[in-house]
Amino acid sequence: MPTLINRSSWPRRHHLAFFETFAQPHFSITSEVDATAMLRVLAPSTYKPFAALLYATSRACNEEESFRLRLRWSGSEPAELVLHDVVHPSFTARVDPVEPAAPGCDLPLFSYASARFGVSFSEFVERVRAASEATRHDPDLLARAAVDRDDQIFVSSIPWMSFTAVSHAMHAPRRDCTPRVMWGRIEARGERAVLSVSVQVHHGLVDGGHVARWFRRLQAHLDTPDWLAG
Repeated sequence: MPTLINRSSWPRRHHLAFFETFAQPHFSITSEVDATAMLRVLAPSTYKPFAALLYATSRACNEEESFRLRLRWSGSEPAELVLHDVVHPSFTARVDPVEPAAPGCDLPLFSYASARFGVSFSEFVERVRAASEATRHDPDLLARAAVDRDDQIFVSSIPWMSFTAVSHAMHAPRRDCTPRVMWGRIEARGERAVLSVSVQVHHGLVDGGHVARWFRRLQAHLDTPDWLAG
């Protein structure tokens, strides 16, 4: 169960009161991370980089407390502020093309899938695999969008390219406070493997220092991937 936080005494209440009035209260930061150590350990296994990056991302999000804060709108204002014990990834998964000759349909589509976090890496991978397989022939985004949950982080990837900035489509930015993470193509630079990672968060709940610390947490998990044996 999430913990209800008393807004009237919360030290960040003034920042929240300021930014939650914005039509678009989010900010996004993109940086590079080094996945060399993780990929080296991953290479002899049958695990895919996507699942490993999803696990490391989810773990960093759960360790960064501000990424587990959510606003709950019940029709009146101000919104309630809650802190989840655990948040779980909702991620994009491939949908095989059904009519590749149709205009704009020559590439695979995507759908939404989700997997519960808080388990060992091997168990998490199996949950990700099962959730991804369930979407392989189901492009109905509306049916799969978890609009009635706020204990998630939204994760996607664009493995065909690197990037320096990302913007996300949002239905109602003012009432949406779910963090969004995206990573790009893994690129070789000499003996290193690097990739772009973007994080988008609600500024009433998260500051730049929190995002910087989140990136440090993620990098630490990539540098010391002992969790791959779990």
